Amino acid sequence: MLSTKLVTSSEELEELFRIRYRIFVVEDKDAPAQFYPDGIMKDECDKKAFHIGCYEDGGLIAFLSIVLKEVESTLAIEKQHGFLAEKKSAEVMRLIIDRNKISATDIGKRAKIINLLLKEIKKIVLDHNLEILYLVSTENAFALYKRIGFEQIGPYKLYENVSYECPMKLKAVEYNDLLI
Repeated sequence: MLSTKLVTSSEELEELFRIRYRIFVVEDKDAPAQFYPDGIMKDECDKKAFHIGCYEDGGLIAFLSIVLKEVESTLAIEKQHGFLAEKKSAEVMRLIIDRNKISATDIGKRAKIINLLLKEIKKIVLDHNLEILYLVSTENAFALYKRIGFEQIGPYKLYENVSYECPMKLKAVEYNDLLI
């Protein structure tokens, strides 16, 4: 049985950060290993992020993080792509479905997981009156985000000499089938 929840315990967060490291740094090589020498992919923004996990039979199989735009803070996407995010916005970060647990060919299950995570994003959008969601995408994930409703808002740029990523944006109030 699939379920989602906000991940808050230190043990569950460490598991999330270790899986994130394995996939983004080791397997996909989308982030530089030297930034995470302890094998845990955790950044300063993770302290304020909402971490949403998808579980099957008690085991973490997928997750993402959402960081709200605050007046005094800068989102990672702003630093990486050189623009100012709008008020009432947030950045969706590091969506992962663990390939060790869910096969890339299991399209039906992957779709269910994405839908469950989108429902959790919707709750945060509504609770915080968000109007805009941002994310950065690699070429491999671009089609998925496009199907959800995100639009590319800038060119692909090389991130830390490791991977090419482009900024994307979704107007939550206009895309109500999935979010509002």
